[in-house]
Amino acid sequence: MWTRDESIAFIAGDVNCDGVFNLKDASVLIKYLAGYDVSFELAASDVNGDSKTDMKDVSRMIRKLASWDVEICESVETPPENQEDTQTE
Repeated sequence: MWTRDESIAFIAGDVNCDGVFNLKDASVLIKYLAGYDVSFELAASDVNGDSKTDMKDVSRMIRKLASWDVEICESVETPPENQEDTQTE
């Protein structure tokens, strides 16, 4: 069973949040762009880094999955939480 690593906000391209970037993710994104009501991680869908989610992202996802020489945005790590000082006097 896969458990999400809480230190990672998302894996680039893994829009269905199953822990793997694969063709299922591109399919979910295509459905969203076609107007279907689907659940997905919006932040993980912008694989070309232009701050939009569109068919350019789908195209880049498919090219990456087909082993073309393309870059996708990296996974984004969440900043460390503020921890209280636990020192005793």
